[in-house]
Amino acid sequence: MPYFSQPFLASATGEELDRNELDSRAWRIRKRAQNKFGVYFPSLSSRTIVYKGMLTTAQLEPFYPDLSDKRFKTKLAIVHSRFSTNTFPSWPLASRSAPSPTTVKSTP
Repeated sequence: MPYFSQPFLASATGEELDRNELDSRAWRIRKRAQNKFGVYFPSLSSRTIVYKGMLTTAQLEPFYPDLSDKRFKTKLAIVHSRFSTNTFPSWPLASRSAPSPTTVKSTP
């Protein structure tokens, strides 16, 4: 299983940024990190949280316990499940640009 980490971004000078400027800077950081270090971010946005994993829908909540946190509020959540009939799922075969077997997008 790959290593998961969730970064939080803030201005180094402490200045407050509007959402568009924050997302613009986050996008540039994401692209640089992906190109320079070969890391992958399902999302790096102030508007959307993406949970991604090779899970069945029953495994989703135990794997991501913050989805059960009553303080977590969202207007929309999408779960996409895809099951292969001819291959066994493995992380090296997972497409970075396409959804994994289970992807949840939450927009606060």
